[in-house]
Amino acid sequence: MPPQTLTTEGYLLRKKSDLESFHRYDVFASNNGLVHCLQRVSRRGTLKVQPDLFDLLDLDLEQTGGGPAWFIRDCRLIRRFSRLGKDYLALTEASRFSSVLLKNLIHTESFSPVYSLYRNALDSWEQGISPRAVYFKAVFRYARHEGYPVKEEWWGQLPENERAAAAAILSTPVKKLPRDLPEIANLVSLLQGWVTSRTDILL
Repeated sequence: MPPQTLTTEGYLLRKKSDLESFHRYDVFASNNGLVHCLQRVSRRGTLKVQPDLFDLLDLDLEQTGGGPAWFIRDCRLIRRFSRLGKDYLALTEASRFSSVLLKNLIHTESFSPVYSLYRNALDSWEQGISPRAVYFKAVFRYARHEGYPVKEEWWGQLPENERAAAAAILSTPVKKLPRDLPEIANLVSLLQGWVTSRTDILL
């Protein structure tokens, strides 16, 4: 059977190094969801671009033998989120939502809306805009995309003060939100509790 090939762009959600044989990358591809990629460790040279966490990459991939992993033939950097790594809070929240996607993309049927959601969230984290609010909005919108009644059930049953605070954050563009919101930690906790108990989404 001839090898299959795939050219796609995607965000690097996770990387692992096996110094004896492979570098392993989990990529959220725009049209293919979660793609497991391998790069052979070779003395003859490596890729011109060494992928880093959150990088937006253009990948040429090859799959042999029908296995689940794709071998990287070439890798081109489209965008690197250099400032994100210098902001601990933004890095923490971006990593936390990336972990959500790693656990759940296998069950996602339509990747395009989630891909756009992740792209917009990364843009905000890169700019250091209200990192916890960006995570809160991302989880809320991901749950809605997956078909759960997060607005009707979770938001609708909040106490009046929390409901008003959540509505204000969800309806305000992130660029207009302050970096520090005193109520955001409680809202994140309440939302995560509901997602964990009322949905199949893994956090």
